[in-house]
Amino acid sequence: MTFVLISILSLVPFRRLGWFLSKNILYWVPNIFTVPACLLWGVSIAYLLHLLILWQDPGLVVKIIFGYLLAAYLSIPDYGLFDESTMPADAVVKNATISFSSLGSYIVTSIILAFA
Repeated sequence: MTFVLISILSLVPFRRLGWFLSKNILYWVPNIFTVPACLLWGVSIAYLLHLLILWQDPGLVVKIIFGYLLAAYLSIPDYGLFDESTMPADAVVKNATISFSSLGSYIVTSIILAFA
C-alpha cells in the first residue's frame, strides 16, 4: 500500500520537474547537452524506482504497474507538454530526441538494476 501511495504521489512533482527542465533547458540547449541530461534523467528515475522497490518489496503486479510502467511514464520529461501536431519540424526532432533518449536510458538501467 505504501509503495502505491508513494508512486502516485510522485507523479505530480516529477512531471512538473520534467516539464520545467524541458521548457527552460532541454529545448533550448544544443543536442550535445540535451542527450546527456536526458540520459541522466532516465537513469535517475530508474535508480529511484530501484531504491523504492528494495525498500518496499511490492508484489509482482504492483511492481509492474505502479513501479516500472509509472516510472516509464515519468522518465519522459516532456511527455504531454506540447501537442506534436502543432510543433515545427525541428522541434519534433528535438522532442523525439528528448523522449527516446530518456526512455531508453530508463529501460536499460532498469533491466541492469533488476538483475544486479
